[in-house]
Amino acid sequence: MIHRNRNLSNTALARYLTEVTVSNGDTFERCNLSRWGQESLFAGLTGLTFRNCNLTNCLLPGDAVVEDCLHIQKSMCTHILDEKGVVHGLTPCVENCAHVVDTDTVTIDTVPILTMYHYEHTLL
Repeated sequence: MIHRNRNLSNTALARYLTEVTVSNGDTFERCNLSRWGQESLFAGLTGLTFRNCNLTNCLLPGDAVVEDCLHIQKSMCTHILDEKGVVHGLTPCVENCAHVVDTDTVTIDTVPILTMYHYEHTLL
């Protein structure tokens, strides 16, 4: 079966799988399968093909064929996602997490009273 032009990111995939069965040898074309955190997709299936898909943070079966896809692993900072009001299931980052790229400290009379952190998502 060919699955075409589908937005199957995050929770949308679970909804899709209640209606459609993905089987060995299926093909995904121009589909968005991106995840907030790294997630194994289609465990136990073989012979899957992905063409022109967004596979950000997708851990695919070892024999999957990936053609002209964005296939990267990215660590997402929940501080950035929270600022944008994004709903997600990631473990919240601590204030001074690994995503910090810069800080600004506000001082009054040489006493630091506030540290502002600047965050970025990072490629793994």
